[in-house]
Amino acid sequence: MPKFRGLSLRLSVAVAAVAISIAVPVAQAQTAASTAIFSGLVSDSSGARVTGATVTISSLEKGITRTFKTDAEGNFSFALLPPGGYTVTAGASGFKTFKQDITLEVGQSATQTIMLTIGSETQIEVTAEAPLLQTDNANLGAEVSTKMVTEMPLNLRNVFNFVQLNSSVSNSQRQLIESGGAQGTADQDVSFFNFGGGYFGTTAFLLDGAWDAIGTWGGVIYVPSPDNVQEFKVQQHSFTSQYGWSTGNVINVVTKSGGSQLHGDMYEYLRNGKLDANSFFNGINNTPKPNSHRNQFGFSVGGPVYIPGLYKQRDKTFFFFNYEGHRENDPLTAPLSTTPIGAFRTGDFQALLGSNIGTDALCRPVLAG
Repeated sequence: MPKFRGLSLRLSVAVAAVAISIAVPVAQAQTAASTAIFSGLVSDSSGARVTGATVTISSLEKGITRTFKTDAEGNFSFALLPPGGYTVTAGASGFKTFKQDITLEVGQSATQTIMLTIGSETQIEVTAEAPLLQTDNANLGAEVSTKMVTEMPLNLRNVFNFVQLNSSVSNSQRQLIESGGAQGTADQDVSFFNFGGGYFGTTAFLLDGAWDAIGTWGGVIYVPSPDNVQEFKVQQHSFTSQYGWSTGNVINVVTKSGGSQLHGDMYEYLRNGKLDANSFFNGINNTPKPNSHRNQFGFSVGGPVYIPGLYKQRDKTFFFFNYEGHRENDPLTAPLSTTPIGAFRTGDFQALLGSNIGTDALCRPVLAG
């Protein structure tokens, strides 16, 4: 056996190398799908490109600071930026320092032209936040921000209900519920999306860049709590290659990752049958109101990782934790029904034939059943 140890070691190294080579492209694709790109060019007031200008993008909340020197054409680019708010500064010798706040969405590839004005480098020219252009691809979509998630009414606390804010989206499960085919209370029931009249099952659900859909029928696998969602974006009809899992629609969710300041919340949402009216059909049938009860509760906390005496990088490493509990009692009232008799279970349905009520044209007996 000892003579095989070298071979075994080489095989282990080879397998590890292959695994890494496969994992790296997948990780890159997932990262690109859940981050943003900010690029552009720096010029002076006459439109001439400024070479060697220093462009810095930073976020105090996320502990990110990146610097780029413009190339010979005055271009700069920052890739793999987590979505959120940033401050952009730019400067060069003989020019005032440019400063502007921007907001990057998940999956966005934004372009900005920065114009420097002549003056002292110590002078700071603050520019109001301007709309960012997206010229390098045809991605179209609508963003749902943290503010919308936390402040807008949300049935069942399912964030994917916000997808229907897009005018081209409908939910075919609603039609099934109205026809009596389902109750529509499960998290997966909201997955029955139809974009622009297309087929159900063509939607790609992404969670932090990872696939979050059931392969057999296209429903979402995991629905994050609204308190754990930073933002998400609905992209449709046309997008770049990193979203190649779908024939036309992508729902891209980014979860919270904490920040440089400690924050948290606690919540409880209650539905109580004692506060509800009876349904119309229960009323006309004199059926008592069911005692429905739905309770969702939990808490979330996020902030910097700080260990006294060991680790003090409060602006570098963050954590976020969320817990949500769900308790539900939802009785269902249904009309009376019958069960098969013993003869039916053995395949004998003679009892359904009934008595002879006449004959047909060929003088065969016609039975009432």
